[in-house]
Amino acid sequence: MFGLISEIPTRGQLAEEAFERFVATQPANAVHSRELKVVFVAFLLDPQCRLLLEEGKFAELRARDASLYGALSRLAPQEGGALIDYLQSHVSLESFAQVA
Repeated sequence: MFGLISEIPTRGQLAEEAFERFVATQPANAVHSRELKVVFVAFLLDPQCRLLLEEGKFAELRARDASLYGALSRLAPQEGGALIDYLQSHVSLESFAQVA
């Protein structure tokens, strides 16, 4: 009614919407959609994992989050690189920081 938002989206919901935009606009291997989503959401919602991904500190990432490391290791190197490039250039991290 009158264009009012009935509820404020959570960070998780915003990450889900951003991932859906990624899948809709980027060539992504459907076989790895689960792994892409795990890395995508962790990059957006976990600052420490984001830093480890950006710096390529994969041994530390494995120690911190084995599931995330496993998802990343199942991606082809060009898939993981393209995903991180997309996140850095097309997704505003500030919008996630402002939401509870």
